[in-house]
Amino acid sequence: MYNNILPSLIGWGIFGLVLLGVWTLVSRKMPRLKEHAPKISPLNAILSLILTVTAVMLLNAIWYDITRSVTGESLIRYYNIGIKPLLAHAAFALPLFVVALFLYQWAKTKGAKIQALVIPYSIASTILLIRLLGETGGYVINRFERLGIYIVLVFTLAIVSVLGFYVQSKWEMRQSSKEKLT
Repeated sequence: MYNNILPSLIGWGIFGLVLLGVWTLVSRKMPRLKEHAPKISPLNAILSLILTVTAVMLLNAIWYDITRSVTGESLIRYYNIGIKPLLAHAAFALPLFVVALFLYQWAKTKGAKIQALVIPYSIASTILLIRLLGETGGYVINRFERLGIYIVLVFTLAIVSVLGFYVQSKWEMRQSSKEKLT
């Protein structure tokens, strides 16, 4: 049943490993993030890698099952997705991402044990959100042929601008609180 999607599941699992590696490197090298990075044992780091790959593969298998239940096809490319699978994927990915975001924020206050468990799930839900954004962009471009690319680019511009503003405001807030302590 999963023979035709197994390479894709493995590919998404590898993508999850890459995201975990990038997150680990960035959190260890940047002084502002270093204080929030979990300090975990080498064995727990290996288990986190396995957990990340497993969570990404599991959530992508569920993604393909949602596609199959809505359309009857097991694999739909971004450029020819319909509105029904897009809405079904959004109903799955968006709540999962919100829950993972809340769990991640909660885990930051609870310590390294919980944080090491929550990070792989956060990465897996982020990958599904990236897939949803790709499918949404493909749908818009397919539906509105000439105007679609502009809609996708403006949407991407808005998301990146809001994200940049949020990250900068958080950084300035931490910077000012550190200056007050010293």
